Amino acid sequence: MNGKAYLAELIGTFTLVFFGSMSITVFAEIFKPLGAAGLIGIAFTHGLALMIIVYAYGQVSGAHVNPAITIGLMAAKKIEAGKGAVYIVMQLIGGAIAGILHWIILPVVGKATNYGVPALGELMIKTPMSGLFAELVLTIFLSLTVYGVVSGKVPQDASGFAIGGTLLITILIGGPLTGASLNPARFFGPALATFLGGGTNLIADAWQWIVYGVGPIIGALIGTLLYKFGMAD
Repeated sequence: MNGKAYLAELIGTFTLVFFGSMSITVFAEIFKPLGAAGLIGIAFTHGLALMIIVYAYGQVSGAHVNPAITIGLMAAKKIEAGKGAVYIVMQLIGGAIAGILHWIILPVVGKATNYGVPALGELMIKTPMSGLFAELVLTIFLSLTVYGVVSGKVPQDASGFAIGGTLLITILIGGPLTGASLNPARFFGPALATFLGGGTNLIADAWQWIVYGVGPIIGALIGTLLYKFGMAD
């Protein structure tokens, strides 16, 4: 049974990262410069992809598709630590495969957007620390929606709309700030593609991991605390 869950996490994360990162490259090419229309398209692509993933794989693995969410659920004891660790490995592999395929399919056009890797919006976010807090706060909202589903407070029939809709709205607001990754696997896949495509080695940049790795993880853990002391029965 666990094997099916692990495969679901790999495929689900691949789906989110592939369509999410590809949407950035495609809409950046269609809308030059990438304005409000492009942002809306990117947000809806991510949100709809996550909604489909939740409905398709939620009953198989829980459809975490995000190492930060898995770590939060491990802290809340909603998933066993060993199983959660394998989930995280599968999620990173899924993200990596998505990034590699993005690089293979759009090697030239994709390079212009670093294959959809999230990035700080320099007009609004002046320091990586500001980016860290933006990712942290946005992930809290995503985490709380997940707990609303896990706790049964959100009907299962509405789970995909709730979680996908939360990602959509966080990207509409957070996209211009940090790219609104909220997911270390969403960063890792495109960062790997950027490296393979001859671009900057973002994987070796500590600040990138602090913003897009540590930020979402802390946000998910804060979401866990808020759930345990404010939402749990």
